[in-house]
Amino acid sequence: MSTRLITVFGATGAQGGDVVKALLAGEKFKVRGITRSVESKKAKELASQGVEMVQANFDEPESLHKAIAGSYGVFLLTNFWDGMDGARETNQGKSAVDVCLQEGVKHLIYSGLENVEKMHGFVVEHFDSKGRVEDVRIAGYFNNFLTFWKPKKLDDGTYVLDLAMEGKPMYGMDVEDFGECVASIFNEPKSYGGKIIGLATEYLTMEQFCDVFSKALAPRVFKDAKQTADQMEKLGFPGADLFATMFRLYQKGIDRDIALTKKLNPKAKSWEEFVVSHKEYF
Repeated sequence: MSTRLITVFGATGAQGGDVVKALLAGEKFKVRGITRSVESKKAKELASQGVEMVQANFDEPESLHKAIAGSYGVFLLTNFWDGMDGARETNQGKSAVDVCLQEGVKHLIYSGLENVEKMHGFVVEHFDSKGRVEDVRIAGYFNNFLTFWKPKKLDDGTYVLDLAMEGKPMYGMDVEDFGECVASIFNEPKSYGGKIIGLATEYLTMEQFCDVFSKALAPRVFKDAKQTADQMEKLGFPGADLFATMFRLYQKGIDRDIALTKKLNPKAKSWEEFVVSHKEYF
C-alpha cells in the first residue's frame, strides 16, 4: 500500500462512504475519513477497518486544517441539506478548497453540480451552491427510488412514478457505484486532473423507468403519473419548490458521460440491474 493519504469528507454518508469503501478495496492509499462525530456507530465501524477518523466542521477553519494536513488527495463533499443555505454551502466549499491549497494537496476531487443560474437564468439552490465551487458531478441516484421517489400504489393496483420530467429523459446511477469512479480518478490524475466529469449509467424517460419496473416486478404494472413541475411546486411539502426547479433543470438537460462512467467503473449497474437487485424494497 502507498503511504499517500486520501482524505474523504462525508465518510459516514452515501457518497463519501462509497468512496472510502472503494479506496480501501483498491489498497493503493491510506484513508482518512472526516465526520462530525468520531463517536458515531458508522465512524467506529470505519475506524475498525483501518480508516483514520477525524472530527471536523466546515464552519471551523482550524478543524479543516487538522482534517486535511498531510493529505495527498482530498474528496470534498458539502451538504446543502444541512441548513438548506446555499450561500453557506458555497462558502464552506470555497473555504475547504483554500485549506487544501494551503496544505499542499496535490489532487482534489469535489462532488459538485451545475451552476444553474449561470447556465439557464433560474435558481436550483442546492445545485448552484455547489456549482460555484468547481469536479465530479453525479446524476440522480437510483437509490432515491427506494425512498422519496418510490412508486406509489393506486386504488386499482397499478403503481405510478410522479417525477416531474414531462416526457424528457433523466440521467441516473447507483450511488454505490460512485466510489469506484472516484478511486479510478485518484489512480489516474494525469488522465483526469483539471476536468469536470459527469457521472451516470442511464438516460431514460419515466416511461422507460416504468417499463423496467413492470418487467422486473411482474405482474405488477408501473406507469408515469405525468406530473408537471408546476403541479409538484404546488404540493406544498418541504422543499417542493426546490425539487420542482430541479426537475425543470433535468428537463432542459445536464451533461453526463455514460461511456466514461463505465470506463471508470466497468461494474457500474444499469437501471434494470439495480431494480432486480433491490426487488425486496418495492
